[in-house]
Amino acid sequence: MWSKQDLEQYINNKFNNKYEKICFGRPISFDVWIQKFKEKIIYYDGYSSINGRWRGCFRANNKFWNELIIEEY
Repeated sequence: MWSKQDLEQYINNKFNNKYEKICFGRPISFDVWIQKFKEKIIYYDGYSSINGRWRGCFRANNKFWNELIIEEY
């Protein structure tokens, strides 16, 4: 069960932010994704199970994501 303090902190951390821009990039096909994984550009960063829900995280550095950007607003 959420306490007011926990819920307030969660909401503020998630939604009470000012963003300067939003970026959109090219789609990533499975073939591209698996190639970048083999090149260790995309990597697996752990596993956890929170409240029975499996969470696996794949990550890449900012350089990779920035190269995909085609639009900024």
